Amino acid sequence: IEQLRDEIGLDHTALTAAPGPAAPGRASTASPSPAGAAADAAATAAAAGAPRKNIALVGLLGGGVVLAALAFGAYSWLSPAPRPAAAGAGPTGAATSAAPAPALAAPAPLAAGPAPGTAAQPGPVAAIAPAAAPAVTAAGGFDIGTEFERIVQAQSPGFGVQAHAVKSTLRIDHDELQFSVQSEREGFLYVQAYSSDGSLLLIYPNATTGSQKVRKGQTLKLPQSPIVFQTSEPVGPTLLLVMVSARERDLSSLQPRKDGSYRLLPTGAEAQRIAASLPPGKIPAQAGKVICAGGTPCDDEFGATVLRFETVR
Repeated sequence: IEQLRDEIGLDHTALTAAPGPAAPGRASTASPSPAGAAADAAATAAAAGAPRKNIALVGLLGGGVVLAALAFGAYSWLSPAPRPAAAGAGPTGAATSAAPAPALAAPAPLAAGPAPGTAAQPGPVAAIAPAAAPAVTAAGGFDIGTEFERIVQAQSPGFGVQAHAVKSTLRIDHDELQFSVQSEREGFLYVQAYSSDGSLLLIYPNATTGSQKVRKGQTLKLPQSPIVFQTSEPVGPTLLLVMVSARERDLSSLQPRKDGSYRLLPTGAEAQRIAASLPPGKIPAQAGKVICAGGTPCDDEFGATVLRFETVR
């Protein structure tokens, strides 16, 4: 053993085993056996190489720690930043129910509902265009333009009448009212002129021309000399009802009044009163009544159209 210690270069005193702690209440007096001495010699020999192996192991452990530190640093640098704690998390970081995100503002209600205890009011509705006014209304008066349209709608089938204006826009004290008439059948001409001031004038027939006939297919230009229709006040639209009737007509029921060479027809409340006093029929009273020969019944055949002019300054 001494020789082995010398060969491995161990100090004789450094490797002397220190006595281990005695068991409590019992003295350690036993001497080591030869077998134990041999085991000590082997342990001593192994201990000779222990410093080098321990140094290597410590180096390996230190390198592992450094690599682990580098890896942790790289992971910390490359890892995304942690998300902020959910709303409502407690101070200890324990998860709590997250509060819902605020909702978008709801659109304002279209109309406020009725207050409690009150009756619901109907909401506003879009205005509806009124239907065509009747010929005679209790409160609305008598509309000549509507009567003209009713006469056109009541005309006889196949009795086409056309009227054309030389100029549809007339300047006051400058232009003359001129137009032409064509008819698919021969007949007598009746023309009523309704001005924007509310006056209604029967211009054909008149005291100057008497009865005016239109030949089938003929283009009748009006007025004819010496009659001139000079444009005058007021400004606004003028409507002409142009009728060609197979027989002459009686307009005395409209109670016309003489106005120079022409006859002035009633409008407004007076026309309404007259129309209400006449018996109803298929043809509006504004068209007059057909004159039948010998007073015997006959067909009331006519064609009609409406012509519009605009009077300007």
